[in-house]
Amino acid sequence: AESRHIGTTRSAGVLVTFTTPEGGVISGLSSAMSLEGWTWEEMSMKGAAALNVNWPDPNARPRRFGGGPPPGFPGARAAQPAPKTYAEQVQALKDFFAEARAYSDAVTAGQQVRTDSRYAAMIPALKREIPVVVAAEGVAQINDAITWAKEENVRLVIRGGRDAIYVAERLKAENVPVILTSTMAAPERSYEGYDGAYNAPAKLYEAGVKFAILGQEEKCNGDPARRMGNEYLYQMLAKDNVETLERYGVKTVVT
Repeated sequence: AESRHIGTTRSAGVLVTFTTPEGGVISGLSSAMSLEGWTWEEMSMKGAAALNVNWPDPNARPRRFGGGPPPGFPGARAAQPAPKTYAEQVQALKDFFAEARAYSDAVTAGQQVRTDSRYAAMIPALKREIPVVVAAEGVAQINDAITWAKEENVRLVIRGGRDAIYVAERLKAENVPVILTSTMAAPERSYEGYDGAYNAPAKLYEAGVKFAILGQEEKCNGDPARRMGNEYLYQMLAKDNVETLERYGVKTVVT
């Protein structure tokens, strides 16, 4: 059965979506879907559109769960292994990419290798055919992700980018685009202005950084009107959207 989310989203005028898997450091591949289709063959636009990586947080705080007696007392929980440090998490990411690259090289060389779907899914990213979208918010995360991407020779896109304005000079120099996920969030620091997130797109634009956000000039694509038989309204909305995209020189649309 079709998900109710798809029908609701389609009726609201959203016809193309970009899936983003979650969980783990390497969360998987994004896919581009057309919501106009009725079968998976019709809906599938691009199965492997981007590889998603969740960059570790160097300032993450250890989590504590529940209470109970301290270790050594009756009823105490078994000792839990210490969480990995930031350096260990980054090294684990590098090691996994190294293993995937070795797998890719072996396949390219025609060697007989045991099929591993994890490594096989990463080959397009290693060959720079698709970008690696790295979820990173803080300055340290963004800087380390840029350095890592250069070492791995992959096409980097930053997703989140809360502190992107603080590393805008490097983002421009390295030609790294940013997908801003929130422009209405409250400030993270006491010294930041209340409208810091809202003004981030303007500051990135002034710095010459490529970013994905269109703003209030984006309108409905007119598909609901067309489905209701109002072809005239559809044509007007479609024309306005095309003119807006052309005015801003948009070359790639991420939805």
